[in-house]
Amino acid sequence: MSALRLPAILAGLFVIQNQIFNIFVHLSPNQYLFQSVLISFSLGMLLYGPAELLPKIWRTVYLLAVSLVVAFLFIAQYLYFSYFGGFMQASVLGYAGQADAVKSTILSIITPLVFVFLLQFFVIFAWGFSEKKGKIKRTILLKKEKIRAAFALFLIGLFGYGFVLFGEGNGWSKITNLSQTIHEMNSFVYSPNDTVERTGIFNYCAGDMIGFIFRKTKLTKDDLASVGTWEEEKTRSKKQ
Repeated sequence: MSALRLPAILAGLFVIQNQIFNIFVHLSPNQYLFQSVLISFSLGMLLYGPAELLPKIWRTVYLLAVSLVVAFLFIAQYLYFSYFGGFMQASVLGYAGQADAVKSTILSIITPLVFVFLLQFFVIFAWGFSEKKGKIKRTILLKKEKIRAAFALFLIGLFGYGFVLFGEGNGWSKITNLSQTIHEMNSFVYSPNDTVERTGIFNYCAGDMIGFIFRKTKLTKDDLASVGTWEEEKTRSKKQ
């Protein structure tokens, strides 16, 4: 569908960024490459595609907002992994106020490599510039076309995530027993690396956030204090 050309380009870039992220965190070569690409593209279309259903005045605002979230999560997870050797979990928000203790160290590990996670901004601005110059013809979406675009996005998402649910068996059981599925995906014994390889860092973050909300086991103040002490000791050791 021609109306979804820009979202498709951004979704393709999103796939590339996911694979580059995996390389940066030493999860490459990816043994789940096909699954990872399929899910990443589906998520990319679900993230960027709705822009084409919005009025022109909001389209660019939406794309830039989504791009900002995408860039932030990629860079935040990369920097966190570079410093701690693992992926940031939702529970980290509980002691976000202690970030000042490691700010200088975080700044020191930022490299030009992270700019690869900002390329979507250049694509959006380049596309907008080309539109103004008349190189790309913008078709005004009619009501029926918007319905088709929405249906296309739904099918893309269904196909991508359907592969995850049904590709490994027991798909219907996973859907009808959602609480158990969430518990299994977000228990403390599952492999974060395996999840990131299979579904990408964004689905890992989403699953972890859902699991954090529904988990019965919460971090106590003592847990947060011990983590803070560990961070301070690690910071001191790195400065020595």
